[in-house]
Amino acid sequence: MALLSALALGAALATPAPCGTFSQEKSLAGLAKPFVSEGRYQLKDGELSWHTLKPFESTLQISKAGLYQQLPGQARQQIASGDNPLAASLAELLGAVVRGDTAALKAHFSVEGEGAQQTLVPKDALLQKAISRIVIDGEPPRAIRLDEHQGGQTLITLQPGQCQ
Repeated sequence: MALLSALALGAALATPAPCGTFSQEKSLAGLAKPFVSEGRYQLKDGELSWHTLKPFESTLQISKAGLYQQLPGQARQQIASGDNPLAASLAELLGAVVRGDTAALKAHFSVEGEGAQQTLVPKDALLQKAISRIVIDGEPPRAIRLDEHQGGQTLITLQPGQCQ
């Protein structure tokens, strides 16, 4: 799920590369093969655009104004609101990542390790229902592994590139 996969920590890992490509493998308990998606990301003016190109096109935009998704030929829709507390909480954290607000992230996660590899463990009971931990490798982040409590796992590989 793109909402969970954009989480990362900025402080000790330096500033994330402002743009590039990503590959994401989503494994679920009971499925033999992971779901793989690929696309581009761009961090600009405090907004993260996560543009999935394969297997189907969609764009996730994370900004201070909120969390939005857009499919080709359709209007942009807000996907996190008070109606879904977990999505709203994750959207807030994603905004903190985009802004490099490490204080906000440290309020919700305990940080284990230092330097090029860190593990984030949720402190927040709501987040603990969805995420058991996030492992971040690289400075800036090159790989992010998100482990879910129900056995799922998302592995994101980031390749910095030229901004468009």
